[in-house]
Amino acid sequence: MGLVLNLQCATNIQCYAGASHLLGHELGSMDFLNIVVLYVLGFTICLVLYIFGDSPFLKHGPVGKVRRVLWKVVKHVLPWRWIETILTQTHRLLNSRNQFFRMLFGTMIVLGHIEFILDIVPLLYKFVPDENHVIIPMCLVFINLYFYHKCCMEDPGIITARTEDRYRGVYAYDGRMFKSGVSCVTCHLEKPARSKHCSICDRCVHRFDHHCIWTNNDIGGLNHGSFVLFLVSLIAIMINGVVMASRSLLLYTEHYKLMQSSVMAPDGSVQGITLTILFQHLFMTFPRIVFMLVAFTLLVPMVGTFTLYHVFLISANQTTNERYKRVSDTDFNPVESVILSKAKHRKTTITRTDKSPLRAEFCYSRGLLANLYEVFSPKTFLSSKSKQK
Repeated sequence: MGLVLNLQCATNIQCYAGASHLLGHELGSMDFLNIVVLYVLGFTICLVLYIFGDSPFLKHGPVGKVRRVLWKVVKHVLPWRWIETILTQTHRLLNSRNQFFRMLFGTMIVLGHIEFILDIVPLLYKFVPDENHVIIPMCLVFINLYFYHKCCMEDPGIITARTEDRYRGVYAYDGRMFKSGVSCVTCHLEKPARSKHCSICDRCVHRFDHHCIWTNNDIGGLNHGSFVLFLVSLIAIMINGVVMASRSLLLYTEHYKLMQSSVMAPDGSVQGITLTILFQHLFMTFPRIVFMLVAFTLLVPMVGTFTLYHVFLISANQTTNERYKRVSDTDFNPVESVILSKAKHRKTTITRTDKSPLRAEFCYSRGLLANLYEVFSPKTFLSSKSKQK
């Protein structure tokens, strides 16, 4: 920006009513605002690739060509043994039961609240001392951890020889995606309709939705409701974090009248402060608060979209497994190409001679209220089904 800023610490800033104040602290060559822009850009690119990674455009269009070119460049730059090791360990981390993502989630929760206690709470109590600024965050985090615990430890609906009768007959076979008389070659049990064998957990699950790496558990018929409530409470924590971080920075700005301050250009002229310069000053003075504010602002739409998707599935009485169950042998995936080339024997639960895509009829919806009751009160729903047998 080419401007020289005089940004003193908050305790040293002196503001005069009706007069402009010169802020002075020379910035380094690297503009801190560029760091935030690069972070937002990188996060957005990763988010688009994550959400639309299966789209034909990203796999076979211009982006797909770039992806293939980059893959060839990586193979020429790095030793193949390194690539093989990295991809194999990544695949193992994402496709085997482990505690890594549980610990990562717990670490992020702890670090977020340490930042809240060290930086945000002191500012709020300094400028608004009469309000209670901790009761809402405390309630939200305990609610979130309660549902997270349920997602991690709750039985998703594991089908065993002892529980097989409980889940058989709950749903009718649709004759296309779920056919009567099909047994799981791993569990050696007849598969109830809407169940699936999870290759990561090595078990069949009633009304299987997906395996969640963050909970190290399957999401199935008995804990899908807890999973959605966990997501909702997580969004509430992030929204509250955005509100409290924004409020603390706004109170700081208003208290020291930063918008009435001035900046000195290289030619010696005095100019009014702009929002860009103000944001830069706040980023330099409170980098952790600004980083958390930007991160939560980006994460809320992402997690919110994922949550709305699951709300839609529940309202329509569908599952992720049913909605996306299909066969695709032509998609280029460098990770799979390495992993599968090393696998000499692969277990499969069903061998299909028909290679046409699987499409579910979605005949399980019983109306919105009944669908919600089925997911959020699954044990009562199963008990009522047992009485009807």
